[in-house]
Amino acid sequence: MPLRTPNNPTTDVVILTALAPVALGLWSAGGVAGSANTQLAVASAAQGGVTTGADRVYIQTEYQMIVANLFPCVLLSGAQQATVRQSWRAYDGQFVANVDYFDEWPASATTYDAKRAAIAADLERIKANIESNDSLTQNGQYYTISALRFTLSPYEGMLKSYDAITLVYRRLAVVFNVLPYDA
Repeated sequence: MPLRTPNNPTTDVVILTALAPVALGLWSAGGVAGSANTQLAVASAAQGGVTTGADRVYIQTEYQMIVANLFPCVLLSGAQQATVRQSWRAYDGQFVANVDYFDEWPASATTYDAKRAAIAADLERIKANIESNDSLTQNGQYYTISALRFTLSPYEGMLKSYDAITLVYRRLAVVFNVLPYDA
């Protein structure tokens, strides 16, 4: 028996997959190809990784992120998705994407405040990249209508521990207006 496909063709995974290169600066305003402009790309290149930083972005794969042990990095995940009926068979809605920025603590000699400042600065770069292409347009394909709201978590300490690794992180939550679709 075939499994049913969703009515909404831009599911959370589709939107998060489109968000990843935009967050890194690889697709700028109007869906024009850009170049990597975040600290993720710099850190990746310095450690012999991908110069775009794409190897530092994980889409709803937290375990893979921990196993890879490449920091700093970003975990993209879906938070809340809400749809509203607009007519008999037409829907639109909103989707919240979490951009969680992780770095190791206390793996380096830098102070906690310096680590937090670096995370905050790169989240602002990521936010600016999304603001410049909030429809997540790539190769003429639109994935959302726009980004409605950005919320940055407080400065105060957010730590996560995974066995022997302690990570400091901060969250940028982005509310996207999703493309309308028919049921």
